[in-house]
Amino acid sequence: MPRRFLPSPGRPAWTAGGIAVALVAFGLAHQGWLLWGEPRHQTGWGNALYLPIMGLAAAMCAHAARRRRGARAGWAWLGVGLALNAAGEVIYAVLDARGLETFPSAADVAFLLLYPAWAHGLSLLTRQPGEPRQSVALTLDVLIGVSAALAFAWYAFLAPALLAPEHPVTARVVSAAYPLLDLVLLGWLLALLLRRGHLPPRDVLLAVGLGLWVTVDFAFLTLDARDAYFPGHPIDALWAWASVAFGLSAWVDARATATTRRLTLPRSVQMVVPYLALALAVGLNLATRPEATPAARGVTVATALVTLLVALRQLLALRENQRLTAALEASYGALAHAAHHDPLTGLPNRALFDLRLEEAAVGARREGRALALLFIDLDGFKAVNDALGHAAGDTLLVHVSGRLRAALREGDTVARLGGDEFAVILPDVTGPDEALLTARRAREAIETPLVLGEQVARVSASTGVSFSLGGGDLVALYREADEAMYHAKRGGKAREHLSTAPLPDSHLPGALPT
Repeated sequence: MPRRFLPSPGRPAWTAGGIAVALVAFGLAHQGWLLWGEPRHQTGWGNALYLPIMGLAAAMCAHAARRRRGARAGWAWLGVGLALNAAGEVIYAVLDARGLETFPSAADVAFLLLYPAWAHGLSLLTRQPGEPRQSVALTLDVLIGVSAALAFAWYAFLAPALLAPEHPVTARVVSAAYPLLDLVLLGWLLALLLRRGHLPPRDVLLAVGLGLWVTVDFAFLTLDARDAYFPGHPIDALWAWASVAFGLSAWVDARATATTRRLTLPRSVQMVVPYLALALAVGLNLATRPEATPAARGVTVATALVTLLVALRQLLALRENQRLTAALEASYGALAHAAHHDPLTGLPNRALFDLRLEEAAVGARREGRALALLFIDLDGFKAVNDALGHAAGDTLLVHVSGRLRAALREGDTVARLGGDEFAVILPDVTGPDEALLTARRAREAIETPLVLGEQVARVSASTGVSFSLGGGDLVALYREADEAMYHAKRGGKAREHLSTAPLPDSHLPGALPT
Protein backbone atom coordinates (compact mmCIF):
# COMPACT_ATOMS: atom_id res chain seq x y z
CA MET A 1 0.00 0.00 0.00
CA PRO A 2 1.41 3.47 -0.88
CA ARG A 3 2.89 5.33 2.07
CA ARG A 4 0.55 8.30 1.64
CA PHE A 5 -2.42 6.13 2.65
CA LEU A 6 -0.95 5.27 6.07
CA PRO A 7 -1.46 7.34 9.22
CA SER A 8 1.27 9.88 9.90
CA PRO A 9 3.72 8.86 12.65
CA GLY A 10 2.73 10.31 16.00
CA ARG A 11 -0.59 11.61 14.60
CA PRO A 12 -3.39 9.06 15.07
CA ALA A 13 -5.96 8.70 12.34
CA TRP A 14 -8.78 9.62 14.72
CA THR A 15 -7.43 13.20 14.98
CA ALA A 16 -8.54 14.01 11.43
CA GLY A 17 -11.80 12.18 12.06
CA GLY A 18 -12.37 14.29 15.17
CA ILE A 19 -11.82 17.46 13.16
CA ALA A 20 -14.34 16.23 10.59
CA VAL A 21 -16.92 15.55 13.31
CA ALA A 22 -16.27 18.97 14.86
CA LEU A 23 -16.65 20.57 11.44
CA VAL A 24 -20.11 19.07 10.95
CA ALA A 25 -21.09 19.88 14.55
CA PHE A 26 -20.19 23.57 14.13
CA GLY A 27 -22.09 23.62 10.83
CA LEU A 28 -25.22 22.30 12.56
CA ALA A 29 -24.79 24.73 15.46
CA HIS A 30 -24.33 27.65 13.07
CA GLN A 31 -27.43 26.78 11.11
CA GLY A 32 -29.45 26.27 14.30
CA TRP A 33 -28.40 29.62 15.67
CA LEU A 34 -29.31 31.40 12.41
CA LEU A 35 -32.74 29.81 12.47
CA TRP A 36 -33.62 29.97 16.17
CA GLY A 37 -31.14 32.30 17.85
CA GLU A 38 -32.07 35.70 19.25
CA PRO A 39 -32.02 38.30 16.45
CA ARG A 40 -30.02 40.83 18.45
CA HIS A 41 -27.24 38.31 18.98
CA GLN A 42 -27.36 36.49 15.64
CA THR A 43 -24.47 38.38 14.04
CA GLY A 44 -22.03 38.02 16.91
CA TRP A 45 -22.77 34.41 17.71
CA GLY A 46 -23.10 33.61 14.01
CA ASN A 47 -19.53 34.81 13.44
CA ALA A 48 -18.37 33.02 16.57
CA LEU A 49 -19.62 29.74 15.07
CA TYR A 50 -18.71 30.54 11.43
CA LEU A 51 -15.04 31.39 12.04
CA PRO A 52 -14.23 27.99 13.64
CA ILE A 53 -15.77 26.33 10.59
CA MET A 54 -13.36 28.27 8.39
CA GLY A 55 -10.45 27.37 10.64
CA LEU A 56 -11.33 23.66 10.87
CA ALA A 57 -11.85 23.42 7.10
CA ALA A 58 -8.49 25.13 6.48
CA ALA A 59 -6.84 22.75 8.97
CA MET A 60 -8.33 19.79 7.12
CA CYS A 61 -6.93 21.15 3.85
CA ALA A 62 -3.51 21.39 5.51
CA HIS A 63 -3.89 17.79 6.71
CA ALA A 64 -4.70 16.62 3.17
CA ALA A 65 -1.74 18.60 1.82
CA ARG A 66 0.58 16.71 4.19
CA ARG A 67 -0.92 13.31 3.39
CA ARG A 68 -1.36 13.59 -0.40
CA ARG A 69 1.96 14.64 -1.86
CA GLY A 70 0.64 14.74 -5.40
CA ALA A 71 -2.16 17.09 -4.33
CA ARG A 72 -0.18 19.10 -1.78
CA ALA A 73 -0.21 22.42 -3.64
CA GLY A 74 -3.89 22.12 -4.57
CA TRP A 75 -5.06 21.59 -1.01
CA ALA A 76 -2.70 24.29 0.24
CA TRP A 77 -4.31 26.85 -2.08
CA LEU A 78 -7.82 25.81 -1.06
CA GLY A 79 -6.77 26.23 2.56
CA VAL A 80 -5.38 29.68 1.74
CA GLY A 81 -8.74 30.62 0.23
CA LEU A 82 -10.59 29.53 3.38
CA ALA A 83 -8.14 31.49 5.52
CA LEU A 84 -8.69 34.59 3.34
CA ASN A 85 -12.43 34.24 3.79
CA ALA A 86 -12.00 34.02 7.57
CA ALA A 87 -9.72 37.07 7.48
CA GLY A 88 -12.35 38.98 5.50
CA GLU A 89 -14.99 38.11 8.07
CA VAL A 90 -12.79 39.33 10.92
CA ILE A 91 -11.92 42.58 9.11
CA TYR A 92 -15.58 43.18 8.29
CA ALA A 93 -16.63 42.58 11.91
CA VAL A 94 -13.97 44.97 13.24
CA LEU A 95 -14.87 47.72 10.77
CA ASP A 96 -18.56 47.28 11.52
CA ALA A 97 -17.95 47.40 15.28
CA ARG A 98 -16.03 50.66 14.91
CA GLY A 99 -18.64 52.23 12.69
CA LEU A 100 -16.29 52.42 9.70
CA GLU A 101 -17.09 51.91 6.04
CA THR A 102 -17.49 48.20 5.33
CA PHE A 103 -17.98 48.37 1.55
CA PRO A 104 -15.76 48.63 -0.27
CA SER A 105 -13.06 47.91 2.28
CA ALA A 106 -10.05 45.75 3.09
CA ALA A 107 -12.52 42.95 3.86
CA ASP A 108 -13.48 42.88 0.16
CA VAL A 109 -9.82 42.49 -0.78
CA ALA A 110 -9.64 39.32 1.31
CA PHE A 111 -12.99 38.05 0.04
CA LEU A 112 -12.05 38.62 -3.60
CA LEU A 113 -8.59 37.07 -3.28
CA LEU A 114 -10.08 33.77 -2.18
CA TYR A 115 -11.50 33.23 -5.68
CA PRO A 116 -8.17 33.10 -7.55
CA ALA A 117 -6.70 31.04 -4.69
CA TRP A 118 -9.50 28.50 -5.05
CA ALA A 119 -9.37 28.54 -8.84
CA HIS A 120 -5.65 27.78 -8.78
CA GLY A 121 -6.10 25.07 -6.16
CA LEU A 122 -8.89 23.44 -8.14
CA SER A 123 -6.81 23.51 -11.31
CA LEU A 124 -4.05 21.63 -9.46
CA LEU A 125 -6.42 19.13 -7.82
CA THR A 126 -8.56 18.24 -10.79
CA ARG A 127 -6.16 18.33 -13.71
CA GLN A 128 -5.90 15.04 -15.55
CA PRO A 129 -4.48 13.99 -18.92
CA GLY A 130 -6.95 13.72 -21.74
CA GLU A 131 -7.25 13.74 -25.49
CA PRO A 132 -7.28 17.21 -27.09
CA ARG A 133 -10.72 16.50 -28.58
CA GLN A 134 -12.16 15.77 -25.14
CA SER A 135 -10.52 18.89 -23.71
CA VAL A 136 -12.03 21.07 -26.45
CA ALA A 137 -15.48 19.52 -25.94
CA LEU A 138 -15.29 20.02 -22.16
CA THR A 139 -14.15 23.62 -22.60
CA LEU A 140 -17.08 24.35 -24.91
CA ASP A 141 -19.56 22.74 -22.51
CA VAL A 142 -18.20 24.81 -19.62
CA LEU A 143 -18.28 28.02 -21.68
CA ILE A 144 -21.88 27.32 -22.69
CA GLY A 145 -22.97 26.94 -19.07
CA VAL A 146 -20.99 29.96 -17.88
CA SER A 147 -22.26 32.13 -20.75
CA ALA A 148 -25.87 31.26 -19.89
CA ALA A 149 -25.18 32.18 -16.27
CA LEU A 150 -23.51 35.36 -17.51
CA ALA A 151 -26.76 36.38 -19.22
CA PHE A 152 -28.56 36.14 -15.87
CA ALA A 153 -25.71 37.75 -13.92
CA TRP A 154 -25.52 40.66 -16.35
CA TYR A 155 -29.22 41.34 -16.14
CA ALA A 156 -29.53 40.88 -12.36
CA PHE A 157 -26.20 42.15 -10.97
CA LEU A 158 -23.58 43.37 -13.41
CA ALA A 159 -25.58 45.91 -15.39
CA PRO A 160 -27.18 47.49 -12.29
CA ALA A 161 -23.78 47.65 -10.56
CA LEU A 162 -21.71 48.95 -13.46
CA LEU A 163 -24.33 51.35 -14.86
CA ALA A 164 -25.16 53.07 -11.58
CA PRO A 165 -23.53 56.54 -11.82
CA GLU A 166 -24.62 57.46 -8.30
CA HIS A 167 -22.07 55.00 -6.84
CA PRO A 168 -18.28 55.53 -6.84
CA VAL A 169 -16.28 53.70 -9.48
CA THR A 170 -14.51 51.59 -6.87
CA ALA A 171 -17.81 50.40 -5.40
CA ARG A 172 -19.14 49.56 -8.85
CA VAL A 173 -16.04 47.59 -9.79
CA VAL A 174 -16.04 45.63 -6.53
CA SER A 175 -19.77 44.94 -6.85
CA ALA A 176 -19.25 43.58 -10.36
CA ALA A 177 -16.19 41.53 -9.36
CA TYR A 178 -18.16 39.20 -7.08
CA PRO A 179 -20.57 37.77 -9.69
CA LEU A 180 -17.80 37.59 -12.30
CA LEU A 181 -15.59 35.57 -9.97
CA ASP A 182 -18.57 33.41 -9.04
CA LEU A 183 -18.84 32.57 -12.73
CA VAL A 184 -15.25 31.33 -12.56
CA LEU A 185 -16.19 29.00 -9.72
CA LEU A 186 -19.26 27.92 -11.68
CA GLY A 187 -16.94 27.01 -14.55
CA TRP A 188 -14.91 24.74 -12.26
CA LEU A 189 -18.12 23.19 -10.94
CA LEU A 190 -19.24 22.36 -14.48
CA ALA A 191 -15.79 21.05 -15.35
CA LEU A 192 -15.97 18.66 -12.39
CA LEU A 193 -19.42 17.39 -13.34
CA LEU A 194 -19.04 17.23 -17.11
CA ARG A 195 -15.62 15.74 -17.57
CA ARG A 196 -15.71 12.12 -18.57
CA GLY A 197 -14.88 9.40 -16.12
CA HIS A 198 -15.77 8.59 -12.54
CA LEU A 199 -15.92 11.16 -9.75
CA PRO A 200 -14.08 10.20 -6.57
CA PRO A 201 -15.74 11.22 -3.28
CA ARG A 202 -13.30 14.14 -3.07
CA ASP A 203 -14.60 15.65 -6.30
CA VAL A 204 -18.22 15.02 -5.34
CA LEU A 205 -17.76 17.02 -2.14
CA LEU A 206 -15.80 19.71 -3.98
CA ALA A 207 -18.71 20.01 -6.42
CA VAL A 208 -21.16 20.27 -3.50
CA GLY A 209 -19.05 23.01 -1.91
CA LEU A 210 -18.72 24.96 -5.15
CA GLY A 211 -22.42 24.61 -5.91
CA LEU A 212 -23.41 25.88 -2.45
CA TRP A 213 -20.94 28.76 -2.60
CA VAL A 214 -22.06 29.99 -6.02
CA THR A 215 -25.72 29.55 -5.08
CA VAL A 216 -25.46 31.54 -1.84
CA ASP A 217 -23.37 34.25 -3.52
CA PHE A 218 -26.03 34.72 -6.19
CA ALA A 219 -28.79 34.57 -3.54
CA PHE A 220 -26.98 37.22 -1.48
CA LEU A 221 -26.56 39.50 -4.50
CA THR A 222 -30.24 39.09 -5.38
CA LEU A 223 -31.40 39.87 -1.85
CA ASP A 224 -28.93 42.73 -1.44
CA ALA A 225 -30.13 44.34 -4.69
CA ARG A 226 -33.64 44.38 -3.18
CA ASP A 227 -32.43 45.53 0.25
CA ALA A 228 -33.76 42.23 1.64
CA TYR A 229 -30.50 40.90 3.07
CA PHE A 230 -29.44 41.41 6.68
CA PRO A 231 -26.50 40.01 8.68
CA GLY A 232 -27.50 36.68 10.15
CA HIS A 233 -29.88 35.89 7.28
CA PRO A 234 -30.66 32.14 7.03
CA ILE A 235 -28.85 31.93 3.69
CA ASP A 236 -25.59 32.52 5.59
CA ALA A 237 -25.78 28.85 6.56
CA LEU A 238 -24.98 27.91 2.94
CA TRP A 239 -21.57 29.61 3.16
CA ALA A 240 -20.88 27.57 6.29
CA TRP A 241 -22.02 24.30 4.68
CA ALA A 242 -19.93 25.03 1.59
CA SER A 243 -16.89 25.35 3.83
CA VAL A 244 -17.86 22.12 5.60
CA ALA A 245 -18.03 20.38 2.22
CA PHE A 246 -14.54 21.63 1.33
CA GLY A 247 -13.17 20.39 4.64
CA LEU A 248 -14.83 16.98 4.29
CA SER A 249 -13.50 16.75 0.73
CA ALA A 250 -9.97 17.20 2.08
CA TRP A 251 -10.66 14.60 4.78
CA VAL A 252 -11.89 11.88 2.40
CA ASP A 253 -9.01 12.60 0.00
CA ALA A 254 -6.50 12.13 2.80
CA ARG A 255 -8.12 8.75 3.55
CA ALA A 256 -8.55 7.66 -0.07
CA THR A 257 -7.25 4.32 -1.28
CA ALA A 258 -6.91 2.78 -4.71
CA THR A 259 -10.20 0.91 -4.14
CA THR A 260 -12.26 3.94 -3.11
CA ARG A 261 -15.65 3.82 -4.84
CA ARG A 262 -16.40 6.49 -7.41
CA LEU A 263 -19.57 8.13 -8.63
CA THR A 264 -20.47 7.99 -12.32
CA LEU A 265 -22.86 10.60 -13.64
CA PRO A 266 -25.23 9.32 -16.35
CA ARG A 267 -24.08 10.32 -19.80
CA SER A 268 -27.56 11.77 -20.41
CA VAL A 269 -26.96 14.34 -17.65
CA GLN A 270 -23.72 15.43 -19.26
CA MET A 271 -25.35 15.68 -22.68
CA VAL A 272 -28.34 17.77 -21.56
CA VAL A 273 -26.39 20.56 -19.82
CA PRO A 274 -25.50 22.58 -22.98
CA TYR A 275 -29.08 22.44 -24.24
CA LEU A 276 -30.51 23.31 -20.83
CA ALA A 277 -28.17 26.31 -20.68
CA LEU A 278 -29.30 27.38 -24.16
CA ALA A 279 -32.95 27.03 -23.16
CA LEU A 280 -32.44 29.17 -20.06
CA ALA A 281 -30.59 31.87 -22.01
CA VAL A 282 -33.25 31.95 -24.73
CA GLY A 283 -36.03 32.05 -22.13
CA LEU A 284 -34.41 34.98 -20.33
CA ASN A 285 -33.88 36.76 -23.63
CA LEU A 286 -37.55 36.35 -24.57
CA ALA A 287 -38.65 37.58 -21.14
CA THR A 288 -36.48 40.73 -21.31
CA ARG A 289 -36.91 41.51 -25.02
CA PRO A 290 -39.63 44.16 -24.45
CA GLU A 291 -37.18 46.14 -22.31
CA ALA A 292 -35.09 48.64 -24.23
CA THR A 293 -32.34 48.77 -21.61
CA PRO A 294 -28.60 48.01 -21.62
CA ALA A 295 -29.31 45.10 -19.27
CA ALA A 296 -31.77 43.54 -21.75
CA ARG A 297 -29.46 44.17 -24.70
CA GLY A 298 -26.66 42.44 -22.80
CA VAL A 299 -28.90 39.39 -22.34
CA THR A 300 -29.41 39.30 -26.11
CA VAL A 301 -25.65 39.40 -26.71
CA ALA A 302 -25.04 36.66 -24.12
CA THR A 303 -27.78 34.51 -25.67
CA ALA A 304 -26.20 34.92 -29.10
CA LEU A 305 -22.88 33.82 -27.58
CA VAL A 306 -24.49 30.74 -26.05
CA THR A 307 -26.11 29.89 -29.38
CA LEU A 308 -22.78 30.22 -31.21
CA LEU A 309 -21.02 28.01 -28.65
CA VAL A 310 -23.75 25.36 -28.91
CA ALA A 311 -23.39 25.40 -32.71
CA LEU A 312 -19.63 24.93 -32.37
CA ARG A 313 -20.25 22.10 -29.91
CA GLN A 314 -22.62 20.43 -32.37
CA LEU A 315 -20.05 20.80 -35.14
CA LEU A 316 -17.42 19.22 -32.91
CA ALA A 317 -19.81 16.38 -32.04
CA LEU A 318 -20.52 15.84 -35.74
CA ARG A 319 -16.82 15.63 -36.54
CA GLU A 320 -16.30 13.27 -33.61
CA ASN A 321 -19.13 11.05 -34.85
CA GLN A 322 -17.58 11.00 -38.32
CA ARG A 323 -14.22 10.07 -36.83
CA LEU A 324 -15.76 7.30 -34.74
CA THR A 325 -17.70 6.01 -37.74
CA ALA A 326 -14.53 5.92 -39.83
CA ALA A 327 -12.66 4.18 -37.02
CA LEU A 328 -15.49 1.67 -36.64
CA GLU A 329 -15.52 0.94 -40.36
CA ALA A 330 -11.75 0.51 -40.33
CA SER A 331 -12.07 -1.81 -37.34
CA TYR A 332 -14.70 -3.87 -39.15
CA GLY A 333 -12.45 -3.96 -42.20
CA ALA A 334 -9.52 -5.13 -40.11
CA LEU A 335 -11.65 -7.81 -38.45
CA ALA A 336 -12.96 -9.00 -41.83
CA HIS A 337 -9.43 -9.11 -43.20
CA ALA A 338 -8.20 -11.03 -40.17
CA ALA A 339 -11.07 -13.51 -40.51
CA HIS A 340 -10.17 -14.29 -44.14
CA HIS A 341 -6.39 -13.95 -44.26
CA ASP A 342 -3.41 -15.78 -42.86
CA PRO A 343 -1.82 -13.61 -40.15
CA LEU A 344 1.75 -14.56 -41.09
CA THR A 345 1.79 -14.25 -44.87
CA GLY A 346 -1.24 -12.06 -45.50
CA LEU A 347 -2.51 -14.58 -48.05
CA PRO A 348 -6.16 -15.67 -48.12
CA ASN A 349 -6.85 -18.45 -45.63
CA ARG A 350 -8.88 -21.60 -46.20
CA ALA A 351 -12.23 -19.83 -45.59
CA LEU A 352 -11.60 -17.15 -48.22
CA PHE A 353 -10.04 -19.71 -50.55
CA ASP A 354 -13.23 -21.80 -50.46
CA LEU A 355 -15.35 -18.73 -51.21
CA ARG A 356 -13.20 -17.72 -54.15
CA LEU A 357 -13.15 -21.27 -55.49
CA GLU A 358 -16.95 -21.35 -55.49
CA GLU A 359 -17.05 -17.93 -57.22
CA ALA A 360 -14.55 -19.14 -59.86
CA ALA A 361 -16.60 -22.28 -60.45
CA VAL A 362 -19.81 -20.26 -60.91
CA GLY A 363 -18.05 -18.04 -63.45
CA ALA A 364 -16.59 -21.05 -65.28
CA ARG A 365 -20.01 -22.72 -65.55
CA ARG A 366 -21.71 -19.50 -66.68
CA GLU A 367 -19.13 -18.64 -69.36
CA GLY A 368 -17.99 -22.15 -70.27
CA ARG A 369 -14.39 -21.55 -69.15
CA ALA A 370 -11.85 -24.01 -67.77
CA LEU A 371 -10.84 -24.04 -64.10
CA ALA A 372 -7.66 -25.47 -62.59
CA LEU A 373 -6.64 -26.02 -59.00
CA LEU A 374 -3.06 -26.37 -57.68
CA PHE A 375 -2.16 -27.90 -54.31
CA ILE A 376 1.42 -27.03 -53.34
CA ASP A 377 3.37 -28.68 -50.49
CA LEU A 378 6.88 -27.41 -49.73
CA ASP A 379 9.74 -29.93 -49.88
CA GLY A 380 12.53 -29.48 -47.36
CA PHE A 381 10.71 -26.95 -45.17
CA LYS A 382 10.85 -29.10 -42.03
CA ALA A 383 14.65 -29.40 -42.32
CA VAL A 384 15.01 -25.61 -42.58
CA ASN A 385 12.66 -25.11 -39.64
CA ASP A 386 14.53 -27.62 -37.47
CA ALA A 387 17.99 -26.33 -38.40
CA LEU A 388 17.41 -22.57 -38.31
CA GLY A 389 14.46 -22.23 -35.94
CA HIS A 390 10.82 -21.30 -36.22
CA ALA A 391 11.54 -17.60 -36.81
CA ALA A 392 13.60 -18.47 -39.88
CA GLY A 393 10.84 -20.84 -40.99
CA ASP A 394 8.28 -18.07 -40.73
CA THR A 395 10.52 -15.75 -42.74
CA LEU A 396 10.86 -18.42 -45.39
CA LEU A 397 7.08 -18.84 -45.62
CA VAL A 398 6.64 -15.09 -46.07
CA HIS A 399 9.17 -15.03 -48.92
CA VAL A 400 7.61 -18.09 -50.54
CA SER A 401 4.22 -16.36 -50.42
CA GLY A 402 5.64 -13.31 -52.15
CA ARG A 403 7.29 -15.44 -54.85
CA LEU A 404 4.06 -17.30 -55.50
CA ARG A 405 2.13 -14.07 -55.94
CA ALA A 406 4.78 -12.79 -58.35
CA ALA A 407 4.72 -15.99 -60.41
CA LEU A 408 0.92 -15.97 -60.93
CA ARG A 409 -1.42 -13.89 -63.01
CA GLU A 410 -3.33 -10.96 -61.54
CA GLY A 411 -6.66 -12.81 -61.45
CA ASP A 412 -5.28 -15.98 -59.86
CA THR A 413 -5.72 -16.67 -56.15
CA VAL A 414 -2.99 -18.11 -53.95
CA ALA A 415 -3.87 -19.11 -50.37
CA ARG A 416 -2.07 -20.65 -47.43
CA LEU A 417 -4.07 -23.60 -46.16
CA GLY A 418 -1.84 -24.15 -43.13
CA GLY A 419 1.73 -25.13 -42.25
CA ASP A 420 3.70 -25.36 -45.49
CA GLU A 421 0.70 -26.06 -47.72
CA PHE A 422 -0.53 -23.61 -50.34
CA ALA A 423 -3.31 -23.72 -52.92
CA VAL A 424 -3.81 -21.78 -56.16
CA ILE A 425 -6.99 -21.14 -58.15
CA LEU A 426 -6.51 -20.63 -61.90
CA PRO A 427 -9.94 -19.35 -62.98
CA ASP A 428 -9.33 -19.14 -66.73
CA VAL A 429 -6.81 -21.50 -68.34
CA THR A 430 -6.70 -22.82 -71.90
CA GLY A 431 -6.10 -26.40 -70.82
CA PRO A 432 -4.13 -28.78 -68.60
CA ASP A 433 -0.84 -27.82 -70.23
CA GLU A 434 -1.17 -24.19 -69.16
CA ALA A 435 -2.02 -25.30 -65.62
CA LEU A 436 1.11 -27.51 -65.51
CA LEU A 437 3.22 -24.68 -66.93
CA THR A 438 1.96 -22.32 -64.21
CA ALA A 439 2.71 -24.93 -61.53
CA ARG A 440 6.24 -25.37 -62.88
CA ARG A 441 6.80 -21.59 -62.90
CA ALA A 442 5.65 -21.40 -59.28
CA ARG A 443 7.99 -24.25 -58.28
CA GLU A 444 10.97 -22.60 -59.98
CA ALA A 445 10.24 -19.36 -58.11
CA ILE A 446 10.11 -21.26 -54.83
CA GLU A 447 13.39 -23.06 -55.54
CA THR A 448 15.40 -19.85 -55.73
CA PRO A 449 17.81 -19.97 -52.71
CA LEU A 450 17.01 -17.61 -49.86
CA VAL A 451 19.59 -16.09 -47.49
CA LEU A 452 18.42 -16.24 -43.86
CA GLY A 453 20.99 -14.53 -41.67
CA GLU A 454 24.25 -16.31 -42.39
CA GLN A 455 22.57 -19.42 -43.81
CA VAL A 456 21.21 -20.20 -47.26
CA ALA A 457 17.87 -22.00 -47.27
CA ARG A 458 16.66 -24.08 -50.20
CA VAL A 459 13.21 -25.57 -50.57
CA SER A 460 11.21 -26.92 -53.48
CA ALA A 461 7.58 -27.88 -54.03
CA SER A 462 5.44 -30.85 -54.92
CA THR A 463 2.33 -29.71 -56.76
CA GLY A 464 -0.88 -31.51 -57.57
CA VAL A 465 -2.97 -30.18 -60.46
CA SER A 466 -6.64 -30.85 -61.17
CA PHE A 467 -8.53 -29.48 -64.15
CA SER A 468 -12.19 -29.07 -65.04
CA LEU A 469 -14.02 -27.58 -67.99
CA GLY A 470 -17.04 -25.55 -66.97
CA GLY A 471 -16.46 -25.69 -63.22
CA GLY A 472 -17.67 -29.20 -62.54
CA ASP A 473 -17.87 -30.83 -59.14
CA LEU A 474 -15.76 -28.82 -56.67
CA VAL A 475 -15.52 -31.67 -54.19
CA ALA A 476 -14.00 -33.86 -56.88
CA LEU A 477 -11.75 -31.03 -58.11
CA TYR A 478 -10.52 -30.50 -54.56
CA ARG A 479 -9.96 -34.19 -53.91
CA GLU A 480 -8.15 -34.86 -57.19
CA ALA A 481 -5.72 -31.93 -56.66
CA ASP A 482 -4.92 -33.23 -53.18
CA GLU A 483 -4.34 -36.78 -54.43
CA ALA A 484 -2.20 -35.49 -57.33
CA MET A 485 -0.03 -33.59 -54.85
CA TYR A 486 0.61 -36.75 -52.82
CA HIS A 487 1.36 -38.58 -56.08
CA ALA A 488 4.03 -35.96 -56.83
CA LYS A 489 5.47 -36.49 -53.33
CA ARG A 490 5.64 -40.24 -53.82
CA GLY A 491 7.18 -39.74 -57.29
CA GLY A 492 10.30 -38.10 -55.92
CA LYS A 493 9.13 -34.57 -54.88
CA ALA A 494 10.05 -31.27 -56.58
CA ARG A 495 7.67 -31.96 -59.43
CA GLU A 496 4.12 -31.42 -60.72
CA HIS A 497 1.51 -34.11 -61.26
CA LEU A 498 -1.73 -33.70 -63.23
CA SER A 499 -4.75 -35.64 -62.05
CA THR A 500 -6.13 -37.88 -64.79
CA ALA A 501 -9.33 -38.83 -63.01
CA PRO A 502 -12.49 -37.70 -64.85
CA LEU A 503 -14.30 -34.81 -63.15
CA PRO A 504 -18.09 -34.82 -63.50
CA ASP A 505 -19.79 -31.69 -64.78
CA SER A 506 -22.46 -31.52 -62.10
CA HIS A 507 -24.11 -28.94 -59.87
CA LEU A 508 -22.09 -27.17 -57.20
CA PRO A 509 -22.05 -28.97 -53.83
CA GLY A 510 -23.12 -27.24 -50.65
CA ALA A 511 -19.72 -27.40 -48.96
CA LEU A 512 -16.11 -28.09 -49.69
CA PRO A 513 -14.00 -30.61 -47.78
CA THR A 514 -12.01 -29.27 -44.83
